[in-house]
Formats: sequence, structure tokens, C-alpha cells
Amino acid sequence: MIEVLKIKYYICTVCDKDGHISKEKRIAESKDSLIDSFFQTDFLLLDIKEIYNINIFKKTKCRKEVFDFTVLMNQLVSSGLTIKDALEICSHFSDNNIALLLLEKIRKGNSFSSAVDECDFIFSKFYRSIIKIGDKVGSVERIFPRLKHYLEMEKKIREKVSTALVYPLFVLTTAFISAFCIIFFVIPYLEEIFSQFGGTAALQLKKSVFELKITCSVLVILVFLLVLMFFFLRGVRNTNEKFAEKIDSIILKLPGLEMIVKYFETANFAFAMEALTNGGLSVETAITESLLMVKNKSYKKALVEIKEQLVEGDLFSVAVSKHSEIPDYVSKWIAIGEETGKTEDIFIQIKDFYQQEIDKIISNFMSLIEPVLIFLIGCFLLILVMNIIVPIFNLYGSLL
Repeated sequence: MIEVLKIKYYICTVCDKDGHISKEKRIAESKDSLIDSFFQTDFLLLDIKEIYNINIFKKTKCRKEVFDFTVLMNQLVSSGLTIKDALEICSHFSDNNIALLLLEKIRKGNSFSSAVDECDFIFSKFYRSIIKIGDKVGSVERIFPRLKHYLEMEKKIREKVSTALVYPLFVLTTAFISAFCIIFFVIPYLEEIFSQFGGTAALQLKKSVFELKITCSVLVILVFLLVLMFFFLRGVRNTNEKFAEKIDSIILKLPGLEMIVKYFETANFAFAMEALTNGGLSVETAITESLLMVKNKSYKKALVEIKEQLVEGDLFSVAVSKHSEIPDYVSKWIAIGEETGKTEDIFIQIKDFYQQEIDKIISNFMSLIEPVLIFLIGCFLLILVMNIIVPIFNLYGSLL
């Protein structure tokens, strides 16, 4: 069930010191607090119209609204506007209420980074981490083009996955529902009819139906237990640091999954390092700040150890090469950067490379998922035929 954050906001008719009348959107706890907020400004409040906004969802990532907000903000800040001015324009000329919410927090004295961080029910942890990085380098405006590019890539991947899965999932769901109806409704009715004639075929049919029902029940219970275990482990991981590190270490050793996790984490790490080092931060400081972008605890621990080795005097490439959590490609390109004296630019190459690799992995996965699902459906139907249809025909033959 979607929880909706009901925010009360007002359309205010105001007059500035030059006599120009305009309308503004404002968020406030009450009309009295709204009126008080105008005492410290050059505006004269003429009229208030109360409106309830129900377009911001609590504890739900509003992907479309966040994406539209990011694209619009990127266009506005790219034209030379400050963050506050861009939010003012965005709140006036857009139906996107995120800008309005952030603007109200900034009016109360929060920085843009802290305002975004407080809105964890709207923005993902990754999004908030990127904004913090922009704040660290002293220019949140410069981070929006990178953020827009990342969200576009994420949207492209999500649409590709959802499009590729629609047909196989539809076929799989249809097959499952059909098989369920046959096993639990049609077959028992036929079984009751044919059992009146007796014979071994009728007994075989009854036995096959019973075994198939047991098998289906066991599979459903196993799936339920796996889902329950997943949520249990995720809950423990979120509360126990040592357990989380152990689980993440195991993930980085699982064939197939290891490569995917490493590629995603490396792309995020390189994304952060490119922004931070080009913003003037040292490599050691940039590594510390880039930890915000890394989710895997084992990968994060490796980065902390790399930073300690840098402080002790090791070369960046040598320190990275000592950790199996980091792909070999990274240390090789960092070594090239050290030779050319352009380590900062190397992270662009690393980020682009791993983003392309992630796209290839997803494309390959999508090309395999459909035949795999069709194969599984075929196996399921074969079992159904061997255990149900064949005994029915045997029973029919014995009656003739």
C-alpha cells in the first residue's frame, strides 16, 4: 500500500516594494506561520489560498518526478542560475512539487544538500550521496549534468529490463494459473469419474495427481521460505555491520554475481572520484567521500584500506592491485594515469568502461531470460503431461 505524504501548501498573492503583484507557492504548518514568514521579507501578503498536495509519496521513490526535476534543474543551472533561483522558477512553472518542498527547506536556512538529504522519502540514497559530493567540491550546480546522465542510463536500463520481461512473465503466469486450475479443479473431477470404473490406471492417476499436488505445495512453500529468508537477511544486514560485511564478502565471491556487483560498485566509485578529484580534492580525501556511493561493505572496506596504504606512501595503482574486490582493469588504468600525470581524467575512462560493461551484461541477460523461461515452462508442461495426461489416456484405453 502506497503511503502518501499529505503536504499543505498555499498560493499566496503578494506585492513587492515596487508595487508589482505576483503569486507564489509556499509550504507552511499553518496560515499563522505562513503570515509570520512574510514579516522578514520585502513582500506584502495580500491573499492566501489553501491547497492540499498529494503528489509526493512517502517512502516511495518517485522516479518520474525525480527524473523530471533533475532534467529541469540541469537546464536551469546550466544557463547560469543559482540553485535557489532555479528552484524558484521550477516551483512556479512546473507541476513538480519536489522543487517547492526543497525551496521551503532552503528558506528555513538549510543548504540544498541538507534539504535533499532530509527528503529521504523522495530521493534515493545514491541521489543524496551525489548531491553531497557536489556540496563537498563546492559546486552542486556542476553535479547536475553528471546526475542527469546517470539517471538517464538508469532509466534506459530499467525500461529495457521491464520491456524484455513482460512477454516471458505473461507466458509463465498464464501457464502457472492454467496448471493450477487443471491440477486442483479439472483433474480431481475427472479422477472422481474414472475411479468408479476401478483398475490400475485409475489408481495410477490418483497417485500421480497426489504426487503432483505435493510437489506444487512444496515448491510454493520453498519459494515463500526463500522470500522470507531474503527479507530476514536484509533486515539483519541493515542492523548488524559485521554480518553485513560477511554477507557482502560472500556476494563478491559468487560466480556471475561477483562480476555484476563489482562492475556496479566500480562504476559508482569512479563516478564519485571523477567529480571529487576534478573539484580539487586530493585522492585520499576523494576516496573517503566516495564511500557514500558504495553499497557493498566488503568493497567499501577495501577502499578504506587503500586510503590507509596511500597515507603510508604506496602508489595508488599498487594499493588498488592488492585488493581482489577491485577489478584489475582499475589498477591498470590508474597506473597509466600516474604515468601521464592525469589520474583525475582516468576515472572518466573507468566510469565509461564499466557503464558500457553493465549495459552489455544486461543486454546479454535479457537475450537469455526469454529462452530460459520458455524452457522452464516446457519442462513444467512435460511433467504435467507425463503425470496427468498419460495416465488419463491409459485409463481410457483400459476402459475400451
